[in-house]
Amino acid sequence: MTELPPWCCVPVELTAEEVAFLDGLPDGAHTVESVRPCEIQEGHEGVHMSLGQAAKDDVEWWILWDDAGGREIGVLPPCEIEDPESEHQCVLPLGHPGRCGFALD
Repeated sequence: MTELPPWCCVPVELTAEEVAFLDGLPDGAHTVESVRPCEIQEGHEGVHMSLGQAAKDDVEWWILWDDAGGREIGVLPPCEIEDPESEHQCVLPLGHPGRCGFALD
């Protein structure tokens, strides 16, 4: 079996205001930590991505940042690819670079 590449894990440190915003979303699924790792495959091109909060109505708020210091927080639709073996859906946003989340576990 081929060894799969690991997660990127480049971190971003959220401001207190960003943490408060994500923690204050209706029906948030988790407590937001101020330092978040990139959840995309290591060696990817483009922006880094980390799930900031899963909130009411299954809306996913993602943190996107680049190596130059730019970043934004916004809603992104989920990837629609399913793992054919387990039928689990990818946990990354639609159009993400690299392999799907289930292939990196």
